[in-house]
Amino acid sequence: MKPLAGLREGFPVTFAGWSLLALAGAAFWFQGVGRLDLVLLAASVLAALLVAGLCVATVAAALVLRRRAGGGQGRMSLECGAWNATGFRVPLSRWLPFLRVRVAWEAPGDIQADLRLPSGLEHVLPRRRALAPSVTRTVRVGDILGLTETGWRAAEASAARILPERALLDPGAVLSGLVQGEDQPDPRGGPQGDRVDIRKYGHGDPLRMILWKVYARTRKAFVRVPERALEPAPRVCAYLPASPWDEPPARLARTLLERGLLGPGWRFGADGAEDAEDLDRALEALAKSGSAGGAGGFPAFLERARRDGFGACILLLPGRDGPWVAAAQAALAAAPLRIHAVFALDGWREPAPSRWRRAFLRPAPSGGAAPDEVLDLLGRLVLPHMEATLVDTRSGDVLVQPQAYLRKLAGRPA
Repeated sequence: MKPLAGLREGFPVTFAGWSLLALAGAAFWFQGVGRLDLVLLAASVLAALLVAGLCVATVAAALVLRRRAGGGQGRMSLECGAWNATGFRVPLSRWLPFLRVRVAWEAPGDIQADLRLPSGLEHVLPRRRALAPSVTRTVRVGDILGLTETGWRAAEASAARILPERALLDPGAVLSGLVQGEDQPDPRGGPQGDRVDIRKYGHGDPLRMILWKVYARTRKAFVRVPERALEPAPRVCAYLPASPWDEPPARLARTLLERGLLGPGWRFGADGAEDAEDLDRALEALAKSGSAGGAGGFPAFLERARRDGFGACILLLPGRDGPWVAAAQAALAAAPLRIHAVFALDGWREPAPSRWRRAFLRPAPSGGAAPDEVLDLLGRLVLPHMEATLVDTRSGDVLVQPQAYLRKLAGRPA
């Protein structure tokens, strides 16, 4: 391979460098030669020599750094929202004080990369989950004045799995609606079971139910209560439809999978990925769904789950409207399973600033959900026989049947 093969430019002069050369040439010809201005003549020659010297130094440094760069760690497992060391290194030498080195990821995209000094070790900050068979980087070497710059593309055959960050949530609140028992302990009996359980005495409890022997021994009042009605919890599956705003539901999905909150015999599915029934394959499917772009596999997933004996499905949805809503409406109308819609949010969107505030201050971007939009989504997607839960993946707040709360936030009548 030729030494210069793969360098992005053969003559690495930036727009600023060409502008300086043009200005130096005009000063040399019109002032230095035309008017015999020796000061501008010398200055223009020095400017041209500076650009030429920086070109030689930049190309030489790029060739040396390209030969020494490398050291990836093979298969990478990264996490969104945090800086991750990849093992790739571009050794920065002390004899390059006037040069800067930058690195950027081309594939997978939406990743911020940085070289930490003085080791030159690469750290990346992913913004979206992905599953990539290989990694392609672009390394740029230039001078600190911005006059010259060159670079090369480095392709690495190692795969990269980028997972969403974990969500905060109350472990028991999200799935409480899926494992509740019936009101009757026995289909042929009444709504009350045998009084075999006990609890502390409360105001209004009948005196004949007090355990007087226990009270005489401990001086604490307990009463007999009926046993709690229970039924076997159905096998639960979960599905994540892909959309541009599905990072909060993906964070919630990772937390449910890693904490084992789906119960025994679970199954996970996502757009653009195969069904998974073990943790490693489920995380692979979760990462792969980041590039699905909305495959619409939810109806087929529900039919497979019904044939395999699943009784309930957790549908993980974003709090933003989009093209995915129409497909979800059609699938939910004919759903063969019990559906629990869980809307995962990334906080609440800040209200729009006033005109005067926008005139003097640049408002910070807000990626949260709007109460009006979430309330409309619930009205369009949640059917009367369905359950709905709202989860804020940043604060961990969990709201079961959140319609009344959303109406209050949106300022609508109850």
